[in-house]
Formats: sequence, structure tokens, C-alpha cells
Amino acid sequence: MCFCMFKKLFGLVGSKNISWCKKFSGVCGLDKSKQNVSHYLNPQDMSAFYICNQKSLGSKVGYVSKQNSSKSSVMFYNLLFFLLLGGMFLISFSYKNVLAKVNEIKAEEQSIITIETKDGLIKIKTFDTIAPKTTARIKELAKSGFYNGIVFHRVIDGFMAQTGDPTGTGSGGSGKNLQAEFSNISHKRGIVSMARASDVNSADSQFFIVLQDSPFLDGKYTVFGKVIEGMDVVDKIKKADPSNPSGTVQNPDKMIKVSFNG
Repeated sequence: MCFCMFKKLFGLVGSKNISWCKKFSGVCGLDKSKQNVSHYLNPQDMSAFYICNQKSLGSKVGYVSKQNSSKSSVMFYNLLFFLLLGGMFLISFSYKNVLAKVNEIKAEEQSIITIETKDGLIKIKTFDTIAPKTTARIKELAKSGFYNGIVFHRVIDGFMAQTGDPTGTGSGGSGKNLQAEFSNISHKRGIVSMARASDVNSADSQFFIVLQDSPFLDGKYTVFGKVIEGMDVVDKIKKADPSNPSGTVQNPDKMIKVSFNG
């Protein structure tokens, strides 16, 4: 509107626009009662004109600044929101990993069978995912106390130590046969495997601990665990007389107590 005054001074505005400029000249601090065009050349009014324009410009700048400030605030809070969201996701992900690890450790602790002998403890880590039915049955028997007091009736030096027969003769068991769960795990020293008759599905409660690597047994017997502590104790188990090819032990050592963490 103040721009109209310059248009009028240079003859660029018609009479209709002159009245429009006068109508709004009060906004710039000009006296509406002055109708003379020469009034716009008055130094006092020109001063008011410049002040008006400065105020107008300042208002526009302030408005734009407020807009920019508002946009910056929105961007800041959006960024903060996504950062918090990302942080929550990372915390949740980490928590799940830690929880899974804790559960894994607990599962491993529950898969340790402990055999107590006169010479110390033998700890066996069971392979629950490789032979689930077999390990479940062994744990069930251990929990019931079935193995407590059972002897190592057959122990051959440089081969294996066998136990699990309540009769101590090699022909007894718990009365429940297990299906074979063969795997590609080799019968190396410390491996624990199920004993059986000629039928591959005749395993029951008897098992043996390998004293020396015996790969010729691989794929023929169900491997269900490995000695992780106390192999020196296993080596002390009384062995059969070398003159006895069957490996039957006279006055054999026994498992005082068998338990598992679970």
C-alpha cells in the first residue's frame, strides 16, 4: 500500500488507485485527512513511510523466523522420536539375545549327568538334540535312583567301561527298549554310548564310556553324551583281568549315586 505513493509520484497509478492508497495510508502512520498528493513529499510523512516499511519488513522477517523456528522444532522432535525408537529396538533386541543365552546356559546345566564313584565324580554332558529320546530316558532313570549302586560289570583296558545293568551280569535292564538314534559323532575317548544286543533297537539302560578312540563303533551305537569332567576318574575304574576276553570284572567298582541337574 505504501508502494502506491511512489506509483502516484511517478504517474503510474490511476485516480481509483489513489483513493485506495489513501484509504490504507493510515496503516503507515499517515494522516487520512490529508488529501493532497503533494503531501506524500512531506519529509515528516516520508519519514513515517520509511518507518512503516521497516516495521513491515521486520514483521515479515519475524514471521519467517518463527516459521523456520517452528519447522526446526518439529524436525528436532521427529529426530528425537526416531532415536528413542531405535534405542528401544536395540534394547529389546539385546534383551532377547541375553535371555536366549541365559536359557541356553540353563539348558546346558540341566543336561549334566553326575556319577559319583569311590575315586571321585564323573560329569557327562548329554546330547539332548542328537539323541533326545535316549537322553530323556537316561535322565528319567537317574532321577528315579535306578542307577544308584549299579556296578561297572564289564571294563576292558584300552577300550571301554560298561555299566547300567541292575543284575550286574550284562543281561539285565530297566525293561524298556529304546529305538536307535545313530549319528555321525565318532566314538572318541570320553564319548558315552548305549550298549545293546544284536537288535539295533534293543538298547535299554546299559551304557559304556569309551576309554580309547574306537571308530569301528561309529554308526552302530547311539551316542548320547561325553565326559566333560572326571576322565581321570574313569581311568581308575577297576578293569577286567587281561586273560578274560569277555571283560567281566571280579568285585567291580560301582556307581554310588547318579544324578542330573534338572
